[in-house]
Amino acid sequence: MKKLFRDEEGITTIGMSVSIFLCIALIFTSAQLYRISSASAEIQEVADASALAADNEVAEFVAAVNVCDAGVLSLTLLSGTLFALGVVAACIPPTAALSEKLIEAADKTMDRRDSFYDGAVKGLNALQKLLPFLAAVNAAGVAEANNTGAMDSSYFALAALIPQEGVEFESLADGKLAALSGSIDENIDDIREDSAKAEEAAKRANDAKHRAFMADCGSAPSACMYERAGRLSKISKEDNALYTNVDAWSFQVALKRIRAYYASRTMEPIASSGSIESRADSAIRKRFYEFAYEEFESAFIDDSEGAFSFELPALFKNTDQMKQTKLYTEACYPVTQNGSEQTMHAWSGCPKASGAVRMGSISEMDSATFSTCPSCEFRVSSMGNVAAASTNISSGFEHHYEAFREAVEEYAQARAEMDPLTQAVKNKVNPIFDAIKDIFKDAAAKRLTPDPPGKYGAIAMVVNTAKPPADSGFESSFINSGATLGTTAAVSAATLLKDDGSDGSGIISRIIGNMVGDIPVLGGFADIVADCWTGLLRAYENGQNSFNDAVESGLDSFSTSTSSGLGTWVSDALRDMVKEVGLQPADIDPRMPVLVNTGHVTIDGSAFSSSFTKLKQSSLAGSSPTTGVFSSLASITGGAIKDRTDDAWVNVSSFSSSDTGHDFTIEWVLPGFGDSGSGLVDSAIASLQQGISSLDPVRSWQ
Repeated sequence: MKKLFRDEEGITTIGMSVSIFLCIALIFTSAQLYRISSASAEIQEVADASALAADNEVAEFVAAVNVCDAGVLSLTLLSGTLFALGVVAACIPPTAALSEKLIEAADKTMDRRDSFYDGAVKGLNALQKLLPFLAAVNAAGVAEANNTGAMDSSYFALAALIPQEGVEFESLADGKLAALSGSIDENIDDIREDSAKAEEAAKRANDAKHRAFMADCGSAPSACMYERAGRLSKISKEDNALYTNVDAWSFQVALKRIRAYYASRTMEPIASSGSIESRADSAIRKRFYEFAYEEFESAFIDDSEGAFSFELPALFKNTDQMKQTKLYTEACYPVTQNGSEQTMHAWSGCPKASGAVRMGSISEMDSATFSTCPSCEFRVSSMGNVAAASTNISSGFEHHYEAFREAVEEYAQARAEMDPLTQAVKNKVNPIFDAIKDIFKDAAAKRLTPDPPGKYGAIAMVVNTAKPPADSGFESSFINSGATLGTTAAVSAATLLKDDGSDGSGIISRIIGNMVGDIPVLGGFADIVADCWTGLLRAYENGQNSFNDAVESGLDSFSTSTSSGLGTWVSDALRDMVKEVGLQPADIDPRMPVLVNTGHVTIDGSAFSSSFTKLKQSSLAGSSPTTGVFSSLASITGGAIKDRTDDAWVNVSSFSSSDTGHDFTIEWVLPGFGDSGSGLVDSAIASLQQGISSLDPVRSWQ
C-alpha cells in the first residue's frame, strides 16, 4: 500500500477530493434550484401580466362610459340651453325668427339625446356582458405571448372579474324635456306677441320720457324748467341740478326742481316800488306762486318697476280754468264800500284799499256788481292773466312745466299698456325657466355611472402545462434524467386606481378637438348651436364655469337690448338660473390597473370569491390545497363567460346633427384576438382544469 501524502498542515489527498466533490455537488444543486425558482418566478410574472391585461379591459370600459356620459350630459344641457335661448330670443321682437330656429334645434337635440342615450345604454350593456369574455381573452393572449422564453413553457391564463356581473344601465325614463317642449309650444306665440306689443308701448313711453326730460333740463342752455328756474328764482344749485343724459335723469329730479322753484318764488316780497299796477301784478303773482306751492305739496311720481303712478296738478292757463280752483272762491281780497258801491282790490297795499270793511273773493266780484279800482285795476281776469302770461310763452316756467306734465301723462298711458304685457311675459317665462333649471339639475345629478364586472378587480389564474425534462439544457450526473419540472400554477390580482400622473381631460379634449374640426363654419344660428355644444362638452370636465361660458356665448350671439327691458330681464334670469345649477366637473381621471393582494379583490362574497379565499387560506396554512377547488374556480369563471364575440370593434352609440353638419360616434375597439377569442378562452379553461389536476402537492427538488 502506497503511503498517503500528508503535508505539514494536515491536508490529505482524500480530504481534498471530498471537498472538491462537495463543492461541485452544491454548485449543480444550487443551479438546479435556481432553474426551479426561475420557472416559478416566470409563471408568477405571467400571472401578474395577465391580471393587468384583464383589468385593463375594465379600465377601457370605464373610459367608454365617461365618453357616453359626456355626450348624454352635453346633449341634455344643449337642448335645455337652446330652449332657454329660444325663449330669450322670443322676448326680443327683432330676434323672433331666430327664436323659432333655436326652439326647433332644441327639439331636434332632444330627440338626438334620447336616441343617443338609448343607443349608449344598449351598447354599454352589451359591452358590459362581454367584459368577462374580453378580459379572459386579453389575459389568455398575454399568457400565450409568453411561451417564447428560454425554458419550455405552455402558459394558459384564465381571468375572472370580481364581481363577475355588473349592474345594467337603465333606459331613460325622463319625459321632462318633452314636457318642457310642450309647455314652450303652448306659450311661445303669446310670449312673442306680448313682447312685441310691450316693445311698441315701451318705445312710446321712452319717447314721452325723453320729452319730459327735455322740458325739465334736457334743452339747456335753451329755455326749459332748469334754465327758467335758474333765471327767475333764487333756487340752489343742488335743487336745480342739471342732467345731460335721460338715462341718468328721473322724474323725481323734475319734481324736486318744481317744488324748490315755487318755494323760492313764495319767499319773494311783493314789489314795493313802481306803478300801482305793477305792484298789484306782483301781489297777484305771489298768490299764484303760493297756490302752486300748496298744490305741489301732495304731488308725487312713482316710477317703480312694473308699475307707474303719479299726481301732478294741472296749473290753470286762463280765467275759465282759474275758476275751477280755490283761488276763485277764497276770500282774501280787501273790499271797500262807498255808500252802495263796492270795490275789490288786488292786495291790502293798494292805496285805495285803506278802510276795507271785509275780505272778498273773485267769485263774488264775478257774480255781483263791483266797481273797478282805478289804482290796482283788479278784475276777475287779473289772476287768470298772470297764469296765461307764464304758461303760453316759452319765457315762463309754467310753459315748460305744462310740457313736462303732458309728457308724464303720455308716459303713464304707455306704461299702463306696457306693464301688464311685460308681466304677462314674465308669468309665462318664469315657469319655463323653472322647468329648465330642474332639467339642468337632474342632468347634473343623474349620470351614466359605471358599475361593471370587475369593479373590484381581476384575478388571473395561470397554469404552465409544459413538462420539460429536469436536465433539459443542463445535463449532469447530479440530476436524474428521468424527472421533469412538472406542471406549475400561479395566481395574481389587479384592481383599478386613478392615474395621478395622467391628465384625464385629454380624453374629452381630444373628442372636442375632433368634433370641432369636423364642424364647418355655417354662420348664424348653426354656429350658435355648435359653439354652445362645444362649450357644454367642456363643462363635462370643467364644471360650472364652462357651463356659464357656454350660455354666455349663446347670449352674446344676438343683442338682448329692448326698450321694454324684457331682453335684459330674461337674459339676466337665464344667467341667474344657470348659476344655481352648480354643475360639478366629472371624475374623468383615467384608471390604470395595478397589482394588489388578492384579498383586496375577492370581497364581494360570491361563490368564486368564497372558493378562492378557502384555497388561499389552505395554502397559507401549509396544507396541501385540493386541486378540486382550483378546478372549481375555473368552472365558475367559465360559466360567467356567456356572451362572446369575434368582432374587431363595437359601435356603442352615435347621432348625426344636420344643424352642425357633424356625425358623433363612439366606437370601442376590442382586443386583437388573432385566432378565435373563444378558442383561447376555452383552451385556458380546459388547460387549467386538466393541468391543475396533475399538480403534485409534494415539492420536487430534483
